[in-house]
Amino acid sequence: MVSVSDRIFQVNAANAVNAGHLAVQYSRKMGYKTVAISSSADKKDFATKLGAHHYIDTSSQDVAEELQKMGGASLIVATAPNPKAIAGLVGGCGPLGKLLILAAAGEVSVNSIALIGKGISVHGWPSGHARDCEEAIEFAQTHDVRCMVEKFKFSDVKAAVDKMINNEVRFRSVLVMDQ
Repeated sequence: MVSVSDRIFQVNAANAVNAGHLAVQYSRKMGYKTVAISSSADKKDFATKLGAHHYIDTSSQDVAEELQKMGGASLIVATAPNPKAIAGLVGGCGPLGKLLILAAAGEVSVNSIALIGKGISVHGWPSGHARDCEEAIEFAQTHDVRCMVEKFKFSDVKAAVDKMINNEVRFRSVLVMDQ
């Protein structure tokens, strides 16, 4: 269990096309010290607007080193499906830290010396269970957490699919019926 008094709750919000924008909001609204991580500097202002206290740009900073400067993470939530990025997060955990992987990233290799030496654990969680969804929606309504989507008219379904395949969709793509 991670308590609000723990040093840091970190969110791997790489690419901002995944659940990272929600994770940053949930973390902040729960009272955790929130660090957003992404692979470019251009998302820093957005992450700060969502509630991140700190931002790490992995294109110019070493994520593990930066998190260790802050005392190490008690919990890291990995939302981006990038095995290399996830593997590097273990080094950012503090003693007894946890790496929670929510992204289906395939095979992820981790440093077992760091796991054993600091008592770090790696967990996965199958999101989407009915009760989890109910609790998440209730929390979002109570604490003003906003899901962001990119809307496409149903008649533009090909454009929506093309943007998704090219990894150009911001957040989630949603088809709306033409009026």
